[in-house]
Amino acid sequence: MRFAWCLAALLVLLLLLLGCTNPAPATPGPLRGKSPPTNGVPLLQTQSYAYCEAMDNYDDQDACYRGLNLAACDLLPKDKVSFADVTQEDCYFAVARTREDASLCGKMKEGDGCYDRMAFELMDESLCDKIKDASEWRSLRGSCYIALAAAKKDFGLCTRAGFPEEKLRWGEFLFKKSSCYGLLVHDADTCRGLKEVVEQEACLAGLVPSTRDVSLCEGLTNAEIRDFCFLVCLDCK
Repeated sequence: MRFAWCLAALLVLLLLLLGCTNPAPATPGPLRGKSPPTNGVPLLQTQSYAYCEAMDNYDDQDACYRGLNLAACDLLPKDKVSFADVTQEDCYFAVARTREDASLCGKMKEGDGCYDRMAFELMDESLCDKIKDASEWRSLRGSCYIALAAAKKDFGLCTRAGFPEEKLRWGEFLFKKSSCYGLLVHDADTCRGLKEVVEQEACLAGLVPSTRDVSLCEGLTNAEIRDFCFLVCLDCK
């Protein structure tokens, strides 16, 4: 009898010891380790995007973004509460960039900025045309063409930038437009060969900083461009 009681006690003790040494189940995939911030949305709803964002390797991160279901973006907040917050638009752009799919810009409130960035990512000037530009103080559509002109070394894109009608935006844009020509055109004859007079004169003004030849300003007929031309090289003789 005593032997049977001792045997039962030993079996109970053995079971207790096995229970103590058996490790707890590992936390699966994205929930393992420190959880990234989720902007107040439950982690299980945002873990796909948050998991991608927390990756240290950029190639792995891009592959993760590329595979995201857009439903993961829709569950994120629409607007930032603080600077560090991740929003739906951050998520849409990450997916658009990695999938090279500019159509996702149409889902965004700030679609103009998305088209501008995607045009440069894809080297596709047709995306500049999709920029509405109505709420911008500067001509974002024009700046889009100018950035691509410099990247593709195609001064014809400087022409497509167009001039803003609002005088408030004229000075900044004229500087960008002339600089566009200045980067890509290296002789006055090329400028004079452009179709529109206003383009010819913006182009000539763009040559002045590098050539330091203010005589290029003297024959300009557009008063604003002529004033700007002299202003960009005050120390030229």
